[in-house]
Amino acid sequence: MGAIWKSVGPILLLQLVVAFVVLAWPLIAQGVEIFGRLIGRCIEIVAPNDLRSHKAKQPFRGKWRDAGYTQQQERTETEDRQEPTASPPSERDLYLRALGLTKPVSKAQLKKTYRKLVKTYHPDQFAAAHHSASDREKAAEKMLAINEAYDWLVANPRD
Repeated sequence: MGAIWKSVGPILLLQLVVAFVVLAWPLIAQGVEIFGRLIGRCIEIVAPNDLRSHKAKQPFRGKWRDAGYTQQQERTETEDRQEPTASPPSERDLYLRALGLTKPVSKAQLKKTYRKLVKTYHPDQFAAAHHSASDREKAAEKMLAINEAYDWLVANPRD
């Protein structure tokens, strides 16, 4: 009996390790990600960004620089300032809007949104006789935009 376990034991142990890595590891990784988000939310609850002073975020520049900064600030307040023009949206923002998203999301949420839109605008959904030709064309254009946006966002996870 002992000889059998000596030959079979390492194989069973290897199978257990492989099963753990394949089955349990993704669940553990997902749990760690969720725990990290919860900790981030708790930190925001304890010390939200709007309660922190603006000066605390700036590096120390010395008193003589602060004095120059306040003089510069007073000058700009008294002068007539032009309204700043809004910067054009970035390529990422345009692609997020094409998928109906307003802010960056996780890969899982991006994939979920993409699949939902693909199910809605897939050409097979508009193949029925009760859809007009213009509906089919609009769906095909929307499908191309969705695919282009998803491909770009997957290929460029962060700017």
